Amino acid sequence: MAVDFSGTWKHEKNEGFEEFLKAMKVGLLPRSMALKQSPTVVITQNGDDFTITTKGARTVEIKFKVGQEYKENNALEGKEFRMVANWDGSKLVTKNLDKPDGALTIREIEGGKFVQTQKLGDITCRRIFKKT
Repeated sequence: MAVDFSGTWKHEKNEGFEEFLKAMKVGLLPRSMALKQSPTVVITQNGDDFTITTKGARTVEIKFKVGQEYKENNALEGKEFRMVANWDGSKLVTKNLDKPDGALTIREIEGGKFVQTQKLGDITCRRIFKKT
């Protein structure tokens, strides 16, 4: 069953984020900058239509419809990729279609918090946000 992610979510903490960035081969300086960020994520959801705006050192916006291919510019890699998001129960799972071995993103509501889990191989990080 789909959940409503709508709202403004303020970054609270990271778990395993530095290890994930290293696995993504993010250099020391951009990795240090990313670790210092405490972004706000604004999610507007209308059924399966999403707009996700991440506000931090820079603002990044993605728009997509669940089940349909879309393009996303990956700030960590500086490239645009074809992506698709699908429901897995109450979790929204996003896959990179151009890099099947690329990072997988899982978004869910857990204990009233927005949790964004990213996986690359056996490396997993969680970014946890509280609703404002």
